[in-house]
Amino acid sequence: MQSNYKRIGDYIKDVKIKNVNLEATLLLGINIDKFFMPSVANVIGTDMSNYRIVKKDQFACNRMHVGRDFRIPVALSNKDEPFMVSPAYDVFEITDTNILLPEYLMMWFSRKEFDRNAWFYTDADVRGGLHWKAFCDMKLPIPSIEKQREIVREYNVIQNRIAINNQLISKLEETAQSIYKQWFVEQGNCEKIKINELVKTQYGFTESASSEMIGPKFLRITDVAKNNIDWKNVPYCKISDSDFEKYRLNPGDIVVARTGATAGYGKRLHKNFPDCVFASFLVRLIPNEFKWNLFLGLTIDS
Repeated sequence: MQSNYKRIGDYIKDVKIKNVNLEATLLLGINIDKFFMPSVANVIGTDMSNYRIVKKDQFACNRMHVGRDFRIPVALSNKDEPFMVSPAYDVFEITDTNILLPEYLMMWFSRKEFDRNAWFYTDADVRGGLHWKAFCDMKLPIPSIEKQREIVREYNVIQNRIAINNQLISKLEETAQSIYKQWFVEQGNCEKIKINELVKTQYGFTESASSEMIGPKFLRITDVAKNNIDWKNVPYCKISDSDFEKYRLNPGDIVVARTGATAGYGKRLHKNFPDCVFASFLVRLIPNEFKWNLFLGLTIDS
């Protein structure tokens, strides 16, 4: 098996094209979950000609915080129009796409095993940077181009099924809310019980939110007051390992805003969300008996 593993640097090349003619106007960053996103950097008065251009089928990555975040933010562009990224990012492309598919390489970059391996290659800096040579020295299996196409095709089928299932889950949640409203709100003939008779409560973690990927996601009131939590726009926070375990959110948790104009707004968390803690202006409801979890979630979300 290891004989099929090849050095990444033998198949890619660094691309250093600056935005000297200001041809690109869109500035994007890289999310820790490995996709491009709108940049939150303040660029007023910044010379944008120094920013790097990314074109379709090119990659960009941020090697600065790998040791700290235990991940390497890297993303593949599928955009037809070029855009800008920070001059601190690396932009690279595959030298021969008849030997290595960009989509196959991005699949490998997306694996947790790749992030763990990258962590071992980081330097002794406090942020744990990953040198370009060390990145290039990492290895991955490269089967035949036909096999790569087959793997990518099957992967895309699975990803499409996941997207369809998520849409189905959203519709089922709407149906559950409709049933809840019909049975327990419109009929109005049920016994009323105070929530504090059914749950224990926990206030959230006090810290400043950051757009930089300095730790787990930091769920705030503004995130739960919407119809759905937009995880792409949820910021991050710095937190110790002990506090992370104390305030970490888990599937089935119910969080409610406890102050401000949106007090009472809340969400029950389902599956498939990133590592996350909740902010101090949210309160977590912990049912005394698990059988109340879904019912309370529907009640709070109604």
